[in-house]
Amino acid sequence: MAKKPFAKKMEVTPALAMQWLEKSPPAGPSLSEETILCLADVIEKGKWIEDTGEAIKLDENENVLDGIHRLWAIFTADVAVNTLVVFNVKPGSLINLSPRRRRTNTLLSY
Repeated sequence: MAKKPFAKKMEVTPALAMQWLEKSPPAGPSLSEETILCLADVIEKGKWIEDTGEAIKLDENENVLDGIHRLWAIFTADVAVNTLVVFNVKPGSLINLSPRRRRTNTLLSY
């Protein structure tokens, strides 16, 4: 029987971010270094907004399903951040979400 998903606001340290990234399959060409560096800059400047409603999503084996750029940014910035994490998300379930407009670095810069 599959474990039930649950959400938890928690501190994600650079070490924990890397632990989850190392467990997960490679992101491949969808990984954007520009996005990672932009997010890392936001974190380093102390402008990270905790309560956006966006969550890092992990399956029951703690493979990253959503949030890989945020995790790489936390590791790159070498700064822990508080964020929402959802555990035990069923792999493949993210296809149920509405297609989202791609985020651009313009939206991230302030």
